[in-house]
Amino acid sequence: MWKKGSASRPHHHLKRRSQSRRRRLLSLLLLWVLQSLYVVAMTNHLLVLSTGQHVGKTTLSLGLVKTLQAKFQGTNKLVAYCKPVGQQHVPVGDNLRVDKDAYLFKEHFGLIQHYKDMSPVIFPDGFTRDFIDGKVTSQQLMDSIRAAHRNLYDQSDFVICEGTGHTGVGSICELNNAQVAAELKIDAVCVALGGLGSSFDQLAMNREMLKQNNVRLRGVVLNKVNPKKMDMIQDYYSRALKRWDVPLVGCIPDLKDLSCPTMADYAKLLKSDLISGKDASLRYFSSTRLALAPVDGTNLFKAIPNQLVITVRSTNCLLHGLPIASLQFIGICSIAVVRM
Repeated sequence: MWKKGSASRPHHHLKRRSQSRRRRLLSLLLLWVLQSLYVVAMTNHLLVLSTGQHVGKTTLSLGLVKTLQAKFQGTNKLVAYCKPVGQQHVPVGDNLRVDKDAYLFKEHFGLIQHYKDMSPVIFPDGFTRDFIDGKVTSQQLMDSIRAAHRNLYDQSDFVICEGTGHTGVGSICELNNAQVAAELKIDAVCVALGGLGSSFDQLAMNREMLKQNNVRLRGVVLNKVNPKKMDMIQDYYSRALKRWDVPLVGCIPDLKDLSCPTMADYAKLLKSDLISGKDASLRYFSSTRLALAPVDGTNLFKAIPNQLVITVRSTNCLLHGLPIASLQFIGICSIAVVRM
């Protein structure tokens, strides 16, 4: 049992262990990105595509921009990011809305390029109906993308473009990812889910659309690969890709810890500030519980290891129902009291 005077020791130990593990996982992710950089060694702009939504385009793009910035550190070389066609958008000024990923990259990496070039076209609700009604044309949209890309290309030494959804997204407006790549004369790298049969089938369909538009597929990155099958997947997938003369340039393991939100993430989501424990803002949890029900003799709250409990500040009965001293000394779980 920890002595009273050393109550913070387990807390700091958990914090250091949590942050150290996450750093190791992120370092492993960046290692795969570094190994894939030879794909972009002979070019200065690249389009990151994927076989579907939430497959890993933004993850790979983040790693590439981060790695290129590190490579260019100490020089005058600049990295730029562009989301030619966006869907989910956020306001950044009185009369400007940009894709949320463009906002993320500009703010996180401190990119100096203009928002209008980083996110030239967005598809808000009702946009496809406006297109079919003739209120906007594909030529107008493509002109905007071409002008934005030209500005970024002239101002920067490397441009990372990120597609939207799978390769065919945007076809209804004659503006899918393959058509954009062909117009910009840019090669592509495609992210696919870890696996063999179904993963390769999805990749083949996306590759066909690239071929129809004469877009070169420079490489494939597999994401969310079962760590236990990593060697086998690398071997067989690489051999399957040889028929296309396309290299497998990276495999990113499916590490659950990377997808676990931290305390800082919850604070941002709930638009609140951490009242205490700010030095553990990067701690993450395996599960989350929203607890609003009263706690009494018939409804006792049982603490679950590594679980984050979210409750309103006024729920004092919940706090009284927990062994607070044990939580503080042993770190069984954490309580987030959210201002509401």
